Amino acid sequence: MIFTSDAIVLKRTALANNDILLTLFTLRTGKMMAVAQGARHPKNRLASASNPFVYGKFFLLTGSGMSKINGVDIEKSFYSIRENIVKLAYGAWFLELTDLVIVEGEQNIDLFMELKLCLSRLADMDVNTSTKDVEVLKMAYEWTLLSKIGLAPLISNCTICSEDIVTSRYFSCESGGMICEACSNQIEQENSIRKQKKQSEIKVYKMGDTIPKILEFLLTKSVDEILNQSFHETYVKKLDTLAYEYLKYHLGVKQFKSRAFLKDLGKGV
Repeated sequence: MIFTSDAIVLKRTALANNDILLTLFTLRTGKMMAVAQGARHPKNRLASASNPFVYGKFFLLTGSGMSKINGVDIEKSFYSIRENIVKLAYGAWFLELTDLVIVEGEQNIDLFMELKLCLSRLADMDVNTSTKDVEVLKMAYEWTLLSKIGLAPLISNCTICSEDIVTSRYFSCESGGMICEACSNQIEQENSIRKQKKQSEIKVYKMGDTIPKILEFLLTKSVDEILNQSFHETYVKKLDTLAYEYLKYHLGVKQFKSRAFLKDLGKGV
């Protein structure tokens, strides 16, 4: 049976006999694994399509056993991302994060379109003179992704007591969003006990008035709409750090490989 879908290559894994196992984000059915037979050979007709970031129409042979790639009409190879180490580092983060959250057989058209847009924007950016724009892109994709997969934090009410938050805003990754001052004080008391018992403490971030407003904007807008706005670098850094901690906790990941790559380049936490 031939299965056809637009797809983005998230990852490649070398197999025996010059084969490559591709992890695809398909428009029709979410994550799919498929083998590109002989694609490690440079003259193989699937070689150019068997690289991370490639976007195109994939034709797969499905049925019993592992799906096999029958052909690919490449629309964008995003080669400029792979040839620049800074772009590669940011792009690797987008792909790793996407790979962690999408599910086989579960369509997510909105996230697919946002990732495609992100890669297009990244490919066109000048990252050699400044990374200000790409840092905004990173922040935008992180929060948009959380919104598109149903993991967005609650920001209008306290996630613990459900009371409206008027002043003194705090944020807790463990609680899943904003918490009020009273609940923050309660967590502080619990942390004192945890510290005595040598248990890990619950992190609480004090928020001003501006960051919650920006966060609400990030969670309700597309990446394209976010990139059309201007943000102070201080807020971008704080919201990126917050997204990173939130993602680590809710995805159950202690360390992301691509974030370590970015850190080695001096880009982010």
